[in-house]
Amino acid sequence: MRFDDRVHAVAGFGFTPRQACFLVIVMLHAGVCLPRQYAAFAGIVHGQKTRMFFAKLVKSRYASAYRCRHNRGRIYQVHHKALYRVIGQTDSRHRRPLSPARVVRGLMLLDAVLAYPGLRWWEGTSDGQPGAARVQSEYMRILNSRFIRAQNQSVYQPQDKNPKGETHEDLAVFSFDTTRRRAIMRQFHVEGFVNQYAADLDSEPTRFVFTTEAIENIPPGWRARETYVVLGPNEFEEVFELAGPGKMFELYSSTPEAHSMTFC
Repeated sequence: MRFDDRVHAVAGFGFTPRQACFLVIVMLHAGVCLPRQYAAFAGIVHGQKTRMFFAKLVKSRYASAYRCRHNRGRIYQVHHKALYRVIGQTDSRHRRPLSPARVVRGLMLLDAVLAYPGLRWWEGTSDGQPGAARVQSEYMRILNSRFIRAQNQSVYQPQDKNPKGETHEDLAVFSFDTTRRRAIMRQFHVEGFVNQYAADLDSEPTRFVFTTEAIENIPPGWRARETYVVLGPNEFEEVFELAGPGKMFELYSSTPEAHSMTFC
């Protein structure tokens, strides 16, 4: 579901496009927010317009307000089921009661999202050997745009292929080796694996294939391959394959992803 479609759907509840845009960002990434964050996002002073917006959220039961420690302000959790339903996130964990630690983490993440509009956020679903998952990814140019950082999270709910469920996370850094004239990707997994890939020489503008040159913390002989297929200006598919010692590559997971956020 495109970000613009989500903003339009939320605006149908009586919000301005700017308010709807902010709410979509909150629901996708944190579930909680502060009035100062909306004021900064909207480029307005923290005054009457901000207070009226949050009063409307609480009065209409779209959000609940919780006092901060020492009554120095309020934290707002957006939890209304209908709002999450129209953006395709009915079962979002952000609707559930939040621990203090998750509130803090959510507010920090929202600050980061609002502070760095250069981030490109993507989301989709994954299917493969470990089961079905919801996937969120972010890509950002770093260090004078010489590198690209990618961070991914895949959440597997309990299911037949994965009875206990799990959350997988990995971080990758893309670079370009001017000597070899090839793109390189170094990928770090929460399980401890570290994969170094090099782009295949036969990669195309709409199809990039990376094959491992080395993998740390795994028995010798294993190989991995990541393929990125561009499906459109705001959509791509990521295919991950593994090969045991002396074996051919087998599909491990396939993840179509769509660009989920463009700042309003």
